[in-house]
Amino acid sequence: MIDIKKYDVLLMDLWGVVYDGHHLYPGSLETLKKLKDLNKEVILFSNVPRRKSTVENLLNSFKVDKSLYKDIVASGEIVNEYLSEKKKYGTKYFYIGSPEAEEVILNIGGYIKANHPKDADFSIITGIIDYFDEAMELAKQAVKYNLPMICTNPDKSSITKNGEVTHCPGVIAEKYEELGGEVIYFGKPHKQIYEYALKDIIPTKKILAIGDSMENDIKGATNMNIDSALVCSGIHRHDLQINVGEIPTKENLSKLYKKYSLKPTYVLSILSNIEKS
Repeated sequence: MIDIKKYDVLLMDLWGVVYDGHHLYPGSLETLKKLKDLNKEVILFSNVPRRKSTVENLLNSFKVDKSLYKDIVASGEIVNEYLSEKKKYGTKYFYIGSPEAEEVILNIGGYIKANHPKDADFSIITGIIDYFDEAMELAKQAVKYNLPMICTNPDKSSITKNGEVTHCPGVIAEKYEELGGEVIYFGKPHKQIYEYALKDIIPTKKILAIGDSMENDIKGATNMNIDSALVCSGIHRHDLQINVGEIPTKENLSKLYKKYSLKPTYVLSILSNIEKS
């Protein structure tokens, strides 16, 4: 059981925790309102390969008002800021991903899109949910030219509104490394996104990270010595053999912990159950 009163700041994942990418999970909006009433600083903390403004617009469409959270930290926004400040990997990029997610680099002056990897300095991979096979082929082309790859989302999979598991950029980035390519990751579980999210937070404040991924949310929090809460209704729903909101068995949780050699501080069947802690 979570003693929510002892935490000042909540690093809260979005996809798999607050929403499924298309709809809010039951009770999510009410939970955010109650956390605001408790004066909790909620930082929405996501590996989504999109700009902060895009995520904000999506939340607005769900009636999640900006007053309910302190900030949105999206891996896509961090990539945009990084590429705006530095041109460490050159100026010509080979793009892999959805047309919409190219927004992470499109507005930055000085970059040129290359139509073939032989003409590029680096590759960048973003959202691939509807482009997995094409993205994998493009990545195999890029690695032949020794292009460093910027991965805007280390997630290897996500869960759809229908409960189906689909591929994310991290799985292609992993293959890229297996083929000998260099990958620069932005997002959980890597240190830089935590430092970015917490840069304005007073060090004495107590932090709780809430997420649905053992590999990214729980691992990242553990590496940063931050308490964590695993939400079971997200990506591990099938491993845990539950539907949204159901409580997994201790046996299935133990198997999950063993699989990743990790254990969260707390477990929630769904985000709204944090109110009952």
